[in-house]
Amino acid sequence: MRKNRFIFFLIFTSLIIFAEQKDNEYCEINHREPVGAAWKKCEGKLVKITGKISNFALQHPTGMHDTFDPEAKEAKRKYETYIDTGTSQIVITSDEKIECSGDIEVEGIVDIVDLGGEEGTKTSYKNVWIQVQSYRCK
Repeated sequence: MRKNRFIFFLIFTSLIIFAEQKDNEYCEINHREPVGAAWKKCEGKLVKITGKISNFALQHPTGMHDTFDPEAKEAKRKYETYIDTGTSQIVITSDEKIECSGDIEVEGIVDIVDLGGEEGTKTSYKNVWIQVQSYRCK
């Protein structure tokens, strides 16, 4: 009986360790790529990117990651920060205000926001947004 418990413990512990390692793996992406197939494969997955805090925001919709708290009957707003990656501007959303002034490294979950409108119109907006899990000013 003890031997069976020990074997179960070893298997259970191994599964936890390997699961944690897998959870910490990043989806490989060249974050300088424009929105497209390269980013699509990372949607919903953890990425690590670097970029520069933008001096100005391009035209992005806002509030895409805000949530509604039914108990408080109010919206929970996310802070939105814009990062230049070389070829495009990525929107990152966070629970706290990001105070970096230059380069930044971000870990987070990719969300491709696609309004689905007719191409060439404002409603055709499609861009990468990242829900920040951690960041580091560089």
